Amino acid sequence: MKFASYATLVSVLAMALAACSDATFNDAPNTKVDPEPVAQEEPAPLPPPVEEPIAQIEALPVEQRLESNELVARVNEAQAINKEYASQIPGVSTVKVGVNFEDTAVGSDLDYNDAVLCFQGYFKVDKFNVVSALNQTVVATTSSISGCSHTVEVLVVHADGTAAAPIVYNSRMMGPLNLTFKTGDRLDVSLTAIDGCDMGVKRNMADPNFAKIQIGLCNTTGR
Repeated sequence: MKFASYATLVSVLAMALAACSDATFNDAPNTKVDPEPVAQEEPAPLPPPVEEPIAQIEALPVEQRLESNELVARVNEAQAINKEYASQIPGVSTVKVGVNFEDTAVGSDLDYNDAVLCFQGYFKVDKFNVVSALNQTVVATTSSISGCSHTVEVLVVHADGTAAAPIVYNSRMMGPLNLTFKTGDRLDVSLTAIDGCDMGVKRNMADPNFAKIQIGLCNTTGR
């Protein structure tokens, strides 16, 4: 009788253990392991607008900015980099700009070639304004077909209203003129005759009676 009870006890314990084991596995939560997120590569940023050698050129004295072969080479390099940068910005393209002046109100021939500033770059242009579309340096040429000579003042006006040091030259000067712009800078050019031709009267490029801002046309010849 004792033997039978012991066997029964062992059997009952075995069944209980089996039941507990089944309950443990059946009650375990059905967990799902999410895969590790795949990191998305950020698109490569656009190259920054060229700051050098623009800053170096802007810091030079005016006479060095006017006549430096080394400077022109550095400007050309900057323009090449800016061209690559501009090609990645929708709606930005290069334009040739002529700021063409007429120097007198009396007996004017209206040929608008008495003083001319001519350059090419990335600009937004209308009848009154030339605004830079990005940081850039341009090499402008000058010309004059007039019996009078003039003082020409060139200003690069920043978006906050301040301006770089003016560049002043005689209209009969032939040579490169290096102009540096940051995005949003505005060109401001004035003409003052210094012998004849309404001498002493200052004319501004925004006055349509005495200046024409033209895309693709620099009046370097007669009519």
